Amino acid sequence: MSLLGLDLAQKALSLYTVTAFVMAVLPNVYAIMLSGPRYDNCNPRKLQSTITADDKLDEITKARILRAKAASENIFETLGFYSAVVVAANLTGVDAHAVNIMTLSYIGCRALYNIVYVRLEDNRN
Repeated sequence: MSLLGLDLAQKALSLYTVTAFVMAVLPNVYAIMLSGPRYDNCNPRKLQSTITADDKLDEITKARILRAKAASENIFETLGFYSAVVVAANLTGVDAHAVNIMTLSYIGCRALYNIVYVRLEDNRN
């Protein structure tokens, strides 16, 4: 059985999902793009205080930048555990189909989380 041309019964397909760190970088890149010249490449940790203190940015953009940074940090916090679980599942012989479904589901959920957390929070009261 295949999903988008992928054979989910293929062993070690899930190891390719460890590159989920790309999804951890994307919200950070988005925050940098929204920040424009306010982002200091020499001192990236200063971005939060710079954005908060900036009077020229509207509140929605400020909040979106800060949420994008938070989403990126959240993925980095869980990425080590995720990678260890994927490697352990492959080494211990867990059913390849089940592992592949779980890892692809994780990737999909993380992508959806990024979108929802960064973009849809604008309407919150």
